[in-house]
Amino acid sequence: MTVSTLQRVADYRAAREHVSRLLQDGGSYRAIAAAAMVSPTTLYDLATGRRQAQAGTSAAVLAVTSTKRDPANPEIP
Repeated sequence: MTVSTLQRVADYRAAREHVSRLLQDGGSYRAIAAAAMVSPTTLYDLATGRRQAQAGTSAAVLAVTSTKRDPANPEIP
């Protein structure tokens, strides 16, 4: 594998794990997809491993943040 291929696989895995965390925080496929500006089907396929994400899709998904608040710091969003 080339360096760029390894990086793309790492980005894909990071994006997939990030979607999993967002779902655990109470997000839905539809809400996460809207925030990342991708289709819910694309997001679902990424999350379930049905397909690997393109670099732009991985970057968009990784940019989505959770709205779950930290109970230890309730004033910090």
